[in-house]
Amino acid sequence: MFHAIVDNTAQPEGFLYYNNHKNIAIREELGNGTKVRSFASVSAIPNMSFLDILETIVDLKLPTGSSLLICSHGTETSLYLPVYPENKRALDITALQLFNGWGELVYFGNKAQMASELQVSVDQLDYLQMLIGQVQALRIDHVAIRACQVGRDPQLMAELAKVFHCQNLSAPKMLDTYSEYLIPKVIAVDEFQKAVDEIGKGKAKTTNYFIYGNAPNRLIVQMRPKPHHRFGLSSVAESRAAIDSFIKTILPEVQNPGQFQAGQSVYFHALSPLTRNSFTFQSDPGYEANIVFKGYYDNRLAPPVQPKAPDAKRHFGGIRSRARAVIRRFGR
Repeated sequence: MFHAIVDNTAQPEGFLYYNNHKNIAIREELGNGTKVRSFASVSAIPNMSFLDILETIVDLKLPTGSSLLICSHGTETSLYLPVYPENKRALDITALQLFNGWGELVYFGNKAQMASELQVSVDQLDYLQMLIGQVQALRIDHVAIRACQVGRDPQLMAELAKVFHCQNLSAPKMLDTYSEYLIPKVIAVDEFQKAVDEIGKGKAKTTNYFIYGNAPNRLIVQMRPKPHHRFGLSSVAESRAAIDSFIKTILPEVQNPGQFQAGQSVYFHALSPLTRNSFTFQSDPGYEANIVFKGYYDNRLAPPVQPKAPDAKRHFGGIRSRARAVIRRFGR
């Protein structure tokens, strides 16, 4: 089973997708086909940081060999979230290398310099390293990163795999988006054809619309762009069969699309190139091909040596109070 950790400020539809659809497909180039996984828990963390991810994994008390999905913003060179809450140091390749042992070599064991580079205190660095050790000891099977373009850089993938000490890691090469589709009502055939004709005459902004299906089972789908490569979909429908077919296109694991009625929302995951009006849905052949999956560590072997816990008295002022942390847990 997977445990999802979602930045619901960055990806609000992403949280709703994983929370509402407990059995969804994790599609990657596994060599043995698509796997449908159950989600044992979904944790929503506003304005998520690397510290939040580590604390959440430890707090979940996962059994050895568990799998994780981490949903946030990303770039070609970073998991685009801060190392520590409220600081501006992104978890990029350099930061990951520092956590993965490079800092000990570069700074000759000078933790103050390493902490300064990461924009944290020495106490906070000690705490982060302790949590990393605890996470690595879990021998995680698969970490599925769902953040834009993280899969484009093999070095970034390798450093992420090393910091989590996971057996497998996956991430998209394209822009990563979670979206909402509002289920429409079926309208009269003549009204639907009139809408099609309006698009054909150029009276509608055709870049924001596309026609799905063939008569008499068509949809006119409108894309509504949102910030950070997010978008919403609404449509008018020629038939209920058209609606059900489209739901299966965007959410293939749904067995009974008829369960969703007019006015309800369906949340889904898609990939996109850098152009905003082109999307690869889960049923499209290019979806799996654009999520990189790679094996890294044989977790039958012993994990790295776990760092000792920092002195509690010295450390107390360095870590944030969990009473101030705004973390909501679902499905625990």
